[in-house]
Amino acid sequence: MEAEDPGNVLSEGAGIATCPTCEGGARVRYIGRLTANLTTAAAGRRTVTVTYQVKGDRSLMISINGAAPTTHRLSGTDWDTPRTFRYTATIPAGQVSMTFYNDTGPAPDIDKITIS
Repeated sequence: MEAEDPGNVLSEGAGIATCPTCEGGARVRYIGRLTANLTTAAAGRRTVTVTYQVKGDRSLMISINGAAPTTHRLSGTDWDTPRTFRYTATIPAGQVSMTFYNDTGPAPDIDKITIS
């Protein structure tokens, strides 16, 4: 799912920006909070893949359906090169709400979220 999908909720300053190197041609920047709404067919331990852009090091917190967040330290060399990270999470079947944020500083820009 594209981070800029109209079904997602952008808040606390988050906005959509054009991005020629991003899938779909856009990404979400200035993330205060980005809530991505996805649907999964089966519950269980699944791989979450996030495509992002960042220059330097930044942290990204991810909460699934309001649960305690996991924190991920991400890095990159510039704002034009998409990078990906993966982690394993327990995902319920059906509607899944993933909230991306950083309460301690700026978050990286988000391009795409995939659950597999």
